[in-house]
Amino acid sequence: IFNNKVYFFLILIVVLYIFEFTLFLKTFNGGYFLSKVTNNQIVSSKFISNFVTKNNTHLSVFNNQKIKIYCNKKKNLSHNFDKYGFINSNQQWNILNENVILKSYSEINCNDFNLKKSEKFSLKSNNNLDLGSISTGPLHQYSILKEYFDKIKTKKVFWFHFEGSDLSDFNNLKNSKFKKYFDNDNFKQNLSSYDVQLKEEEIKRELSKFDQNLLKKEIKNFLFFFRSISFLKQRIFFQRKIFKDLKNYEINELARILYKTNIFLNENNIKFIFFYIPRESEPINSIKNSEIKKKLFKELEKNNITFIDLT
Repeated sequence: IFNNKVYFFLILIVVLYIFEFTLFLKTFNGGYFLSKVTNNQIVSSKFISNFVTKNNTHLSVFNNQKIKIYCNKKKNLSHNFDKYGFINSNQQWNILNENVILKSYSEINCNDFNLKKSEKFSLKSNNNLDLGSISTGPLHQYSILKEYFDKIKTKKVFWFHFEGSDLSDFNNLKNSKFKKYFDNDNFKQNLSSYDVQLKEEEIKRELSKFDQNLLKKEIKNFLFFFRSISFLKQRIFFQRKIFKDLKNYEINELARILYKTNIFLNENNIKFIFFYIPRESEPINSIKNSEIKKKLFKELEKNNITFIDLT
């Protein structure tokens, strides 16, 4: 009888580990690690997001490199990054661009709004300098503009803002790197002259650390059945979704950032236009987003900032 119990227990453990591994393979991290097996050079889009927001110096990531980025099981992207870490040709920095684009995403974002496929908006000119980067909040975008402004040649700057999510990343205000740009109008790091090889070495170290920490986390999940437990909780117990309350200070902070951007560009004889873009993946927050939009537009009107509502 004892042997039968042990045998049954071992079979149960094996079944649970198989189930745990199956759940892991369905996750973003599971697909990413499988992709790393066949292509060790592939980079997680989450690493790019992590690097640009948490490192103490840089506002962008790879310079003058072609990088393959893992999105999900069905999609990988390959992008050529320019000399400053954005998705443009290097030649684009040497010419007068009709538009410079600031936005909280780039085509690195695998599932976000794609400018080229939008039915509501299209840029008539292909002569655009795109300073968008994945997971950059409003203050991060402002920092990019101030840091690279002396390299920019344009008469118009467009700021693309996603409803909902772009207002939720004001943790950037806690980052001293970004606050320096906002608090000191003369602050600049001269990142355009930063040693490219040194930056590559920093990225390699951070990427290795990122992958190792991710692997440790997933091993811990696997050994202690954390994914199985979470899976069962979601199906057995009623999980009430908690939505973030509307915080007026976030709207006010965004309005302040846009106000400073508008003043700065006007002083340099550059036209500034703010675009408010809908996010179809957030229908459940539509009432909150409508309230945000109403309050934000009131601030923009008060500060004489030109804006276009695409919702």
